[in-house]
Amino acid sequence: MPDTGNNHSSHQTISRIQSLNRYTLFLLIAWTLTMALLLVADLSFIHKTTKEMAKTEANAHYNRDKALRSWVASQGGIYVATNKTIKPNPFLFHVPERDVKTPTGRTLTLMNPAFMTRAINEYSPTVTDITGHLTSLKPMRTENGPDDWEREALQNFKKDIPKQEKLEFMNIDNQPFLRLIRPLFVTKECLHCHAVQGYKEGDIRGGVNINVPMTPFLKREQQYIKMTGSSLILLWIIGLAGIVFGKLGLRKQIHHQDLAEQEIRNYRDNLEILVEERTRELKESVEKVKILNGMLPICASCKKIRDDKGYWNQIEAYIGKHSDATFSHGICPDCAKTLYPECHLDTQAPDSST
Repeated sequence: MPDTGNNHSSHQTISRIQSLNRYTLFLLIAWTLTMALLLVADLSFIHKTTKEMAKTEANAHYNRDKALRSWVASQGGIYVATNKTIKPNPFLFHVPERDVKTPTGRTLTLMNPAFMTRAINEYSPTVTDITGHLTSLKPMRTENGPDDWEREALQNFKKDIPKQEKLEFMNIDNQPFLRLIRPLFVTKECLHCHAVQGYKEGDIRGGVNINVPMTPFLKREQQYIKMTGSSLILLWIIGLAGIVFGKLGLRKQIHHQDLAEQEIRNYRDNLEILVEERTRELKESVEKVKILNGMLPICASCKKIRDDKGYWNQIEAYIGKHSDATFSHGICPDCAKTLYPECHLDTQAPDSST
């Protein structure tokens, strides 16, 4: 007869293991997707942060130049000593006292905001990689003429006055740069030099371009990416190990549970067998009792008992065979008187009436 209990237990074990495998696979996929999403989010944040840092750097240089130009304009220009690099500005020939001499004989020339900005931009590469450029669609100096990118920005500024800047990440000579250009508006102080060009207050005279090299920022970005990627990969591996070890632990528990259930089934089966044996013995005992309790054909003279096969058996043999009773032999007084009269003493029974 097939062991249906063991088969059922085996099916349950296989089902539990399959469920555990599916659940483990789901956790592995979910954990991997979570880590991948975190990696993408972190990389996006790092890249965005790099751009924001470069923009902050560009704005800082622009604000510095703007502050210097405003201060120089408010002072009507500043005088500096002429030398090999600083020459009198030929475009200020109409300005009185463009050039002056000190009592000691030094020659000083007037430097307007544009002249000062150009001088600073020419000097900046010696101390920083960030460069600037003052440009215009109608430059007084041909060197201040715009390139294609600057020209497009200046033309768009005139079309869309509220738009105050153009910012773009691009390559210059195969090197990554952030380019920022903002419009330069004509103020009252600017008219001292640029009124001859037909400008009036509020017009867009040109723009200030800031070029920020992105190489240092991208190097730091790569360092952050490596650190973040390594950390997330390590966390992913730890998570995978935790899931795998958790699965092994659960599978071990399933094995122990199966063993315990098998022991319970074995005990139950043994108990059923024991009950069956005890029941069978009880039935046999009951049958024996029923036999002894039934109608027994017995000889009226010798007291032998006839069995089912028609044989006559001594009563003690028959009862001993069909029960657990045993016999001991003795002789009653009546039989002793009959069988052994010479040994019988005629004793009179006491009178019960006395």
